[in-house]
Amino acid sequence: LKTSYDRDYQMSANENLAMYRSKYKTSRLTLSMQYNRKLNPRLTWRSGAILSSLRFGYTESYRETVVMPLRQFLSSQGTTQNYQGYTNLQYKWHNKLILTGGFHGMFLALNQTYSVEPRFSIRWTPGLKHAIGFGYGNHGQLQPLGIYFYRELDNMPNYQLQFSKAHHLVGSYQYQASKTLRIKS
Repeated sequence: LKTSYDRDYQMSANENLAMYRSKYKTSRLTLSMQYNRKLNPRLTWRSGAILSSLRFGYTESYRETVVMPLRQFLSSQGTTQNYQGYTNLQYKWHNKLILTGGFHGMFLALNQTYSVEPRFSIRWTPGLKHAIGFGYGNHGQLQPLGIYFYRELDNMPNYQLQFSKAHHLVGSYQYQASKTLRIKS
């Protein structure tokens, strides 16, 4: 996956004078693997890993006034890795109740930060046509790499930035109206 953009922003009466300039280039190479094992008729184990190599090049500059030169506040290029792993168990209590629980972990090689997050869900099928589910997960998120390299003078205040965290609580309902029509919410 490759993304890039190169922008000049004109915010002055002189159209040939850029007030803000940015250049972002990123590419990602990802390898993912998953292992599934049915331990018995009621218990299934799933584990996997996602390995990503991230290549980046970022520059951003701005000028405060028309007479000032462009000041670079972001300039970095290189590569880093993001490693993710997960494992979960699914237990079919009986035909109507399924419990799933597990963990997801992430590690960013750039600044050596990591996160381990719990996940849990329950699905109840009270009848042949209805299913109700609830899930919880604490989800971490890697920021766009340019944020880690923001500069203030000779300082990079975001370099040791941890993963952003969000607690997700989800409810679902499913109705099987016919063999070919399923309604989900």
